[in-house]
Amino acid sequence: MIGQSSTDALAGMLARVEELKALSADPERQAWLAEQQKRDELRRHNARLDALERRIPAQFRGADLATCRRDAHCAQALDAARHVVAEGFLVGLGLFGSNGVGKSYLGAGIARAALLAGIPARFEAASGFVERLADATLFSSEDQVTRAIREVAETPVLVLDDLGRERLDRRTMSWIFLLLDWRLNDARTIVVTTNYPPEKLLKRYLAAAERCGEDPSAATSIFDRLCGLAPLPWVEMRGKSLRGRRPEHS
Repeated sequence: MIGQSSTDALAGMLARVEELKALSADPERQAWLAEQQKRDELRRHNARLDALERRIPAQFRGADLATCRRDAHCAQALDAARHVVAEGFLVGLGLFGSNGVGKSYLGAGIARAALLAGIPARFEAASGFVERLADATLFSSEDQVTRAIREVAETPVLVLDDLGRERLDRRTMSWIFLLLDWRLNDARTIVVTTNYPPEKLLKRYLAAAERCGEDPSAATSIFDRLCGLAPLPWVEMRGKSLRGRRPEHS
């Protein structure tokens, strides 16, 4: 037998259901609920965007190729970066030029566009990449270091920033070779930024190989794979340094 208290509770629940039905039928209530839903969706979108952009250095978060202003100094590079996005991140790109002309900003814009499209992407400073691996060798096995390289190599979209600034020795050159070789074998392209024109970047690696007692092929193998991932000609960026200034948008 159902007790009086249970009957009262059931009646209360039914009354609440009827009350909610009446509220949901109220046009003002419906408008309020719709507005709340929009705000909740916006909060979730912003939280997701914040989580994604933590993968990009703070100074480049918000980099947006769609609204970046196209001027004479960056027109070719901006068009090339937008082409990478338009082609579904299946084409590589090399950008070179002096400090502060916007190479890293465009690279970050490509990485951000990939993340917003739901495609895993990494923005890696070349120097930070090799230093992180060098630190790992102090506490980890060679297998763990190799797995760390593989993790970067298998990222669908990779922006390798400031190539040529990294410390070069026999070990770090082998790491860079592995990274590029795995990406090339897996048909994963790369976006690379550097201060050096391609021929000077090659000379830098050749000099490092000679200094380390390595055969020149250690350098040419790196450069050959790099050009396979980001085909020549690379795009030169000129102009005054943008450091300390906010990027201009259209």
